[in-house]
Amino acid sequence: MNKPRITPVNPEEADAKAKPILEATKQAFGKHLNFFSTLAHAPAILQGYTGLSAALGEGSLEPKIREEIAVAISARNGCGYCLTAHGHAAGAHGIETDELKTLIDGQVNDPQEQAAITFAFAVLDNQGRVGDADLTAVRTAGFNDGEILEIIAHVAMTFFSNALNNVGEPEIDLPELPVAI
Repeated sequence: MNKPRITPVNPEEADAKAKPILEATKQAFGKHLNFFSTLAHAPAILQGYTGLSAALGEGSLEPKIREEIAVAISARNGCGYCLTAHGHAAGAHGIETDELKTLIDGQVNDPQEQAAITFAFAVLDNQGRVGDADLTAVRTAGFNDGEILEIIAHVAMTFFSNALNNVGEPEIDLPELPVAI
């Protein structure tokens, strides 16, 4: 592994605003993760990211769909760190290893879940400028406007974390996935 291009902040030396957030993420994940420690260089962004993540966790999209979007977007953006993190989270939401393999290619068996991923790709690939047909398809699949907004937010949040990790190249400090990424 190469040296990170942006060195994570030592949690013990973190800014007073970042330190409690880093402790909270440590409690949630069982250890300090390099992603959050890297975000600690900008405590306001760390606070905003974890706040948005918590808010979306209270949203109406099913956790499985949220993780499917994160895995598919991370794979599309070539972010090994996020793919590893969300690959593990996907397993916690019932996504099996064989499903994870196809999800990395943006494919799932459930038509409604596929509609969410297809729409998420349209948002990402077209920089939010989706066509009427894209919106009609996701609505026809059963998503209401609030859920559509949540899909857009998940795309944006995942893109941000992908960009941060692709630029900063933190060491992946999570166990390897049972599938090749």
